[in-house]
Amino acid sequence: GFVPGPPSEGADLVYLCSPNNPTGAVASRENLASWVAWAREHSAVIVFDAAYDAFIRDASLPRSIYEIDGARIPPPVEEVDEVGPGGTRVVARFDDATGAAAAEIRHAGGFARYELWVRPEAEASWQFRPTGVWLRDGLELRLAAGTMGIAAAANDEIRASHSLGITVVFIATFVIIVLSYRSLWVGVLLIVSLGTAALAAMAVQSIANIGVNVNTLPVQAIGVGIGVDYAIYIVDRILQERAAGFSKDEAISRGIRTTGLAIAFTASTLVAGIIFWIPISSMRFSAEMSLLLSVLMVVNALGAILLVPALLRLFPDRLLQRAKRLT
Repeated sequence: GFVPGPPSEGADLVYLCSPNNPTGAVASRENLASWVAWAREHSAVIVFDAAYDAFIRDASLPRSIYEIDGARIPPPVEEVDEVGPGGTRVVARFDDATGAAAAEIRHAGGFARYELWVRPEAEASWQFRPTGVWLRDGLELRLAAGTMGIAAAANDEIRASHSLGITVVFIATFVIIVLSYRSLWVGVLLIVSLGTAALAAMAVQSIANIGVNVNTLPVQAIGVGIGVDYAIYIVDRILQERAAGFSKDEAISRGIRTTGLAIAFTASTLVAGIIFWIPISSMRFSAEMSLLLSVLMVVNALGAILLVPALLRLFPDRLLQRAKRLT
């Protein structure tokens, strides 16, 4: 997208937003370097808005103007990435003017919260602080206000209620399946398949360090909706073949050859439409959602084609014959 360059004339104050809202254009290092050079030449102040830096996935693109040589940071803040005490990752360090008092932002990875650790004096030990005054001049860290503060508060609530929300979705799905098939065992079978896919998606989230927030929360619900469809298709077909007089093994085999093939085709078509966002999208949100949805679709399809028939094969024949979907 279009990214403006510095003007020929001077100015007192310039506002830059990268990635830009709403175009999504990201300034290159060369572009920001030209702005820094221009600001130094004209004694101008650059206000750099990096509120959407988390959406940048291309490592060659700068996430902050402070990555450019010559850009000055008014407070002594240092962006770091190193291993701290207990295996935590130090992502930022703050020092006061004397260099004695300091603070670090640490993160244990995965779904852990960011933590503030302070050192009141040069020789003092590091102390954990949820918030509060930590420098001599009275600087205080509190929840941000405005749009970013609201987003941070919403993400905190989502993380706190995530497990409860997923549990409610699974219970509701289980009850509907049991009522539809009049079989407790079919409900258990389908929930096992859905749970496998959900665990796989959460494992990918943890490995890829994708947080639980307002953007990623709906993905699990979408995964349950897609997964239960696939599982119902295969169970319905097997029950129909069994009712037609085929043995249990023959019914399962015919279900996999027919409906299983249709599930594989549908899932591969859906995944093919989004999987390329992972390597080519420069927007982190698009790439992460593509990754999670792809994992959910693939694991749910494999569960419906492989896991569900295998578990049905272990069912006593009398339980399989009792299951009958309400129409």
